[in-house]
Amino acid sequence: MTAEQKSLAKSEAGRLIVEGINDYLDKSSSPVSGGSFKKKKKDDERSILFEEGDLRESIVSKNRRGHEIEVGVFKPAETPKAYNHNIGDTVPTRQFIPSEKGKFKRTIMDRVNKRIKEIKKDQETELEELRTTTVGQLFAAFERAGGEEREGSLLSFPTLGAIARELD
Repeated sequence: MTAEQKSLAKSEAGRLIVEGINDYLDKSSSPVSGGSFKKKKKDDERSILFEEGDLRESIVSKNRRGHEIEVGVFKPAETPKAYNHNIGDTVPTRQFIPSEKGKFKRTIMDRVNKRIKEIKKDQETELEELRTTTVGQLFAAFERAGGEEREGSLLSFPTLGAIARELD
């Protein structure tokens, strides 16, 4: 993959993971494989985590070095709330970010893997189209610019300028 496509794949993976987290939170369940999730508070009210608010909006992804992305809550005012929900320290456990040894549910990761495969396939298609177009255009331009085949040798090349004019 090109550097641009790797960056796109990382951004898309992060976007899909955050989208998956929010999809699960909308259904009052954990996006973490094996994660626990208490749906209601003691007073039978929905957790603020389910509401569109500061904590929910602060769940983002960031591209890191190499092939890595980081998904989490990075706003200083929201990180204690996120910690409490994930660990269950002062509120019921509502895990929405996996621990270091944990992982997101398969449905989320399947969407990520599918998108990365699409990006790779798009690259392969683009490269094949580029190869086909470039070779075809080059030979056509070569002929229009006065190139010819000679017996016992390769091709007689006209100037690059003449080929370039034919490609325009």
